[in-house]
Amino acid sequence: MPLVIGLCYSDEFRSFVYRKSSGQRVLAAFALGESSVKLVDEALTLLFARVVPVSGLPSKVSGENAVAGVIEPKIADVSYEVPSRRVVGDQVVARALITYAFTLYSREGEQLASWQVSGRGVETPSAKIGVVPAHRSVQRSFEQAMREAAWKLTSDFRGVPGVRRWLDEQGVK
Repeated sequence: MPLVIGLCYSDEFRSFVYRKSSGQRVLAAFALGESSVKLVDEALTLLFARVVPVSGLPSKVSGENAVAGVIEPKIADVSYEVPSRRVVGDQVVARALITYAFTLYSREGEQLASWQVSGRGVETPSAKIGVVPAHRSVQRSFEQAMREAAWKLTSDFRGVPGVRRWLDEQGVK
């Protein structure tokens, strides 16, 4: 699309770490923020003529880089599971889910659309990898889930009602 879009990442998004705990004990931690930044950057670069980082939401970026709008992503939900019995064959080694929430703002700061995109990843044993350690399996599942969510972001973007109205207003068909 022949538009320049601003992209506003919060510090919380950039540094997001998912921690699975049991009581006071952290069982596992997965740094998902920087990988999410990279994927969202790549996905939006496929959609827009130019994607520029902005330091804040539209009320703070009024003249910054002459953007047509600003998108702010958030990580809304994250989960994973590792079945207690991992058996080579058709069984799942690890499953992961990530849900991103996106908000589109006009250049004047009006919220135009808000939607969510989820991705799922499933790591299964194969002849090549065998049964890998659980942490690595979960990490691979998260990578798959994030890629699926990025694909859904690009493929479903024009179908979001508020986005479609905004694109019409921008003269993009």
